[in-house]
Amino acid sequence: MKKVISGLFISAIAIATQACGKGGCDNARVCMVNNTNDTVEYAWNSNFYDQILLPGESACQDLGEMAWNESATTFFESDHGFYALDVDECEQTYYLD
Repeated sequence: MKKVISGLFISAIAIATQACGKGGCDNARVCMVNNTNDTVEYAWNSNFYDQILLPGESACQDLGEMAWNESATTFFESDHGFYALDVDECEQTYYLD
């Protein structure tokens, strides 16, 4: 009985740690939300704007696996500005204002 309780306790800790982002993530993701009233031309990691983002829409990029102590930088380039986005969580959102 003690082994079952110990196993459940360890499982609960593992789940809580992963939920808090301490266990890393299989696929980190960053999003940019267009909070302007304009249509934004943009690209990820390029100055060749090949996509559009309508007001209220979001554009997301998957960054792949990330350990709990890692961070990544990706670039959102648009006709409204250049943004170097530091990502240190599994899901992170930025806003164009």
